[in-house]
Amino acid sequence: MGLFHKKTEEEIAAKRAEKEADKGRMKRIYREQQERFRGPEPAPRPEVEPLKFSLPTSAAHMLVKRVFRMGRKDVVVTGTVARGSLRVGDEVFVWDGFSTTDKARIVSIGQFSRTFDEAPEGAMVQVTLDAANVFVRKGDILFRREINS
Repeated sequence: MGLFHKKTEEEIAAKRAEKEADKGRMKRIYREQQERFRGPEPAPRPEVEPLKFSLPTSAAHMLVKRVFRMGRKDVVVTGTVARGSLRVGDEVFVWDGFSTTDKARIVSIGQFSRTFDEAPEGAMVQVTLDAANVFVRKGDILFRREINS
């Protein structure tokens, strides 16, 4: 016979069938493991109404561009007064797009090393807030509930 045995067609076909059976068995085992790992199919998510909140139309508000912390108590916010006017001593609220959780009092209003008592609509100013625990970041809105006359 020799060193190498030449396989017959039947032996080759049997070997192929065995490999196919092994492949099918491995696929089945893999699928079972995946199903066990995934767990049951999750329930469909309920339809949720989009959050609708807008600022009061009469509210004076300022769009925040930059935020700095001065010492432990004061927060300096720069931005543009978009509507109404802000005055020293006003109580303002922070709106982050979803909720109004923080409120602070305006200590000073400045622009290019000058201080003012009031920031009119359209002014780019820096506002110093007397608030130790207020969290303000870029993109938030400072607003006052009603416009002072």
